[in-house]
Order: sequence, then C-alpha cells, then structure tokens
Amino acid sequence: MATKQAVEAYRTALMRAMQDGHIDPSEQNILNGLRESLGISPEEHVQIERWVRKEIAFRMQQRSAAPQNLPPPPQPPNAPQPPPPPSQPQRPPPPQPMQPQPGQQGYQSPQQRQVRRPVQKKAPPGQAVKKATKAKTGAKRLDDILTGGIPFKSNVMVLGPSFIGKENFLNQFVITGLAAGIPCMMVITDRTSTDARKGLLQMSGELASYEQKGLIKYVDAHSLSVGMIGKNPNARYVKGCSDVEALKTAMAHFQGGFKQSFFYHRVVVTNLSTLLRCHDLNTVINFLQTTNARNKAYNSICLYDLSAGVHQPNEIMSIKNTMDGSMEFKQEEGKNYCVIQGLEEVKNRDWLEYEFTNQDFDVKGGFGFQYIS
Repeated sequence: MATKQAVEAYRTALMRAMQDGHIDPSEQNILNGLRESLGISPEEHVQIERWVRKEIAFRMQQRSAAPQNLPPPPQPPNAPQPPPPPSQPQRPPPPQPMQPQPGQQGYQSPQQRQVRRPVQKKAPPGQAVKKATKAKTGAKRLDDILTGGIPFKSNVMVLGPSFIGKENFLNQFVITGLAAGIPCMMVITDRTSTDARKGLLQMSGELASYEQKGLIKYVDAHSLSVGMIGKNPNARYVKGCSDVEALKTAMAHFQGGFKQSFFYHRVVVTNLSTLLRCHDLNTVINFLQTTNARNKAYNSICLYDLSAGVHQPNEIMSIKNTMDGSMEFKQEEGKNYCVIQGLEEVKNRDWLEYEFTNQDFDVKGGFGFQYIS
C-alpha cells in the first residue's frame, strides 16, 4: 500500500500528464515507472485517475461558471426576483492511500506508525525553535558553508576520481546519519556489499549495532553478477545492473519501509558509472527521473557517485540536469579540492581545499558562520 506522500506525488504527476486530455507514450512510460517505484497498486491507480478526471472537470466547470463582472440588466418595477445563480461545482475530495488491514502485508499497529523525526534542540529563551530542513554531512566546516547541511529532498551528483577522498565523504555521510538514528540505504553496483561494509567499518565500529537496529540496508547489484552468494540479511541482491527494473524495485522496497517509521532517510548510490556502461544514456536518465521523484516524495537525500574522466561531457551534463545540485572533486599539484554547485544557501561556491583520512573528511580553513544542528 502506498504512503500518503507517494499518493500525492503520483496524483500531481498524473494531473500534469492529463491536462491536455490525453497521455502520450513517453508520458505513459514515465508514469508506469513512477507508479512502480512509489508502490502504487492498480486499485490505487484507478482511484487516483478517477479523482484526476473529476478534478479536471471541476476546473473546467469553474472556468465556465466564473462571473463576467457585468452589471445586472435593469428590472421593471415590481418585477419578480430572478432565480438564484446555479450552485458552484463542488471539488472532489483528494484520494487517500488505501490502508492495509490486520494480517495483510504492510499493516502496522498505531504504535508502529509513529514517525521518528529529527531531534530538535531547544531554542534559547525568547527565540523560536527552528524546524530542521537540512541534514549534516559530518564535515563541520563543510556544513558551515552549506548553512547547516544538505536540504531534505535533494538529489546530488558527486563527481570525481577515485582515491582522493570522494568515497570517504560518502561513507561519512552515511555514518553521520546512522549515529543520529537516521536510516540509510546504500545502492552498490561496482563492488560487493561486503566491500562496502569495510569502508563503513573504518569510519565507525558501531556498524553492526546499526545493522541490528535495521538502520542500514544494502541493494547489492554486483555480488550475483560475479558468481558470489549473497548472505547479508540486510541486503537485497540484484542479478546485475542490466536489470534496471529489479534495481528500482529493491530500492523502493527499502525506502517504503523507511518512510513508514522515519521523517527522512539517506541514500547513497555508488556507482552511476556502472549503469552507464550497461545502458544507454536515455535508460539511465529514465532511471534517475523515477528514483529522484521517489526521493522527493519520501523526503530523502540521495547522493549519486559518478566517476570522473570516463564519461563524455554531454553525459555528465545530462545527468547533472536531473539533479538539485552537485559536488565535484579534483586533485591539482598534490592538493585536493571540491566545489559545490546548485543547492540552496551555499556561502562559498569557489574550489575549496579539503583533507581526509579513513575516519574523517572536511574542508580546510575556518569559516565564521554559525553552525546549525
């Protein structure tokens, strides 16, 4: 059963597609992928489509019934009163997600449906509490520049070569969320989930505890393709990157579970370059459009790892155009630099020197901005 946010996202997309009275094949393909990724059942699709048609008819009636602001015609003395104007058309109530019943898959008790939200610090006396809208990366000075972190519902391309700290930044982003009780899903296409765990273990020795709590899940699209048997209970194994639909289904499975219990979650996809080697650019863009829509509907933050130096400029630009922002890494004369593009409230868009170890990543220098928790 789809969540309320998923129903709202699909309703909005369907409304846009049906504005001109019909849906062309390209729009239908996008809607089919979005419906599958958001977990919209056939019954819910029929209910939402019925509402959209009623809403479009309602808006057309409203326009035709709108007053013309003309003065009323003169009436003779003692003329009978004109009949009252016709009642305004009534807007149909918005569709609601179908709730699973006890015993059905996806059913949760009222206690289980309590959503965990980020912990808010108490404001000083006389000041209002500021609602959390961003997530920390774990790099204190970088978060200062980002005015508190990466905004919720953001899809961010992380572009750069290997072995200069990009992987450390992504691992730190995951561990920072886990340490705060925020779940994370890692989508792995270029190595096994076992190898991905090794990088996380170097950042934190608490990884096993987070896994026991169900805070981290893995979508492994590499192990089975190289003949390995997947045994990680926190992972779903996909035969390979060639099966994009299976990859989207596995992602939607974990994200749907997170959405039931958490206000937001984090996603790291490593590596998009593997998908581009298996598929043409249009297939990858369709994959990104579907997953990005789900990320926004589920209030998640997604970082997409992309290798530098192996793709054509038009491929990188096409992918960047589907994102809310990007973070690029480079190395010059033995020094490492990163730059932030897009996103909001970024206080420095120059190339910033950074340093990293197996346990830490942050930009260098001091920035006198107030750090927002």
